[in-house]
Amino acid sequence: MPGLIAKQKKFLFTLFLFIFLFWLVTIQVKAGRFTFMEKPVLAVSGFFERIITGAYNAVGSVGRGYAVLVRTHRENVRLKEEVERLTLENSITNELLAENGRLRDLLGFKRLQTPASVAVQVIGSESSPSSRTITINKGADDGIGRDMVVIPA
Repeated sequence: MPGLIAKQKKFLFTLFLFIFLFWLVTIQVKAGRFTFMEKPVLAVSGFFERIITGAYNAVGSVGRGYAVLVRTHRENVRLKEEVERLTLENSITNELLAENGRLRDLLGFKRLQTPASVAVQVIGSESSPSSRTITINKGADDGIGRDMVVIPA
C-alpha cells in the first residue's frame, strides 16, 4: 500500500485539493457569502468541471452521431426499396405503352392530331339582342375561315 501512495502522489494531491476546494465552496454557499478563497476555488473547480463536462459532451456527441447514422441507414434502405419499386413500375408502364402502340397499328387506328391554333387579337366588337360579333386582326391568308371555332382566353 505505501508503494501505491508514492506512485500516485500527484494524482492523490490533486484529488485532495479538489475535494478540499469543493468543500470550501460548499461551506461558503451554505453561508450565503464568498470569502477571499472565491477566485482560486472557482478557478480550480472550474478546470475540473470543464474536463468532466468535455468528456461527457464527447460521449454524448458520439451517441448522437451513432443515432444519426442508424436513422440515415434506415432511410437509405427505404429509399433503395422505393427506387426498385418505381423502376419496376416504370418498366411495366413502358411495356404497356409499346403494347398499346402495336395494338393500334394492328387495328388500323389513326393517331389523333392536335388541332392547329392561331393566336389572334380582337380589334372590334358589336352586340345586338340576338347576336354578338367580333372583328379580329387575322383572316383567310392566316388560315382562318368562316364558322371556325373560337376559344376565348
